[in-house]
Amino acid sequence: MKKILWMTVLLSIAAMSAVFTGCSVYEKPIKSEVEVKKSKVLNIGDQVLLFHSGTEDVKKSICVGETIPVYTEAFTSGVTKRHEVGKIKVLEFAGDHYFKGQVVEGQIKEGAVAIKDNAACLVYSPE
Repeated sequence: MKKILWMTVLLSIAAMSAVFTGCSVYEKPIKSEVEVKKSKVLNIGDQVLLFHSGTEDVKKSICVGETIPVYTEAFTSGVTKRHEVGKIKVLEFAGDHYFKGQVVEGQIKEGAVAIKDNAACLVYSPE
């Protein structure tokens, strides 16, 4: 009985200290504290970088000069669905983990995925 009484007293003190110090568990963040990054939309002719794993299977699957379809993925009802949003032409290798490319069809948002066979690259703007 004494343990329950002490636990009740301690919980009451903790709750009162939270109220008096202005501490709130459900406090919403101030709008200026929230950083929202909007994805850049890339149009025909824009230069892009394609980030990949750097493994040999990616380098063998994707060749300079070819055009690769680009997809966005949406996860709904337990299923991932892909939608083709455009195409990118691979211009050159740019280091161990990048290809340089150019949008040749559609409007592509940063973060879309260029997929060919078993190789996938993340699309983003070099700027």
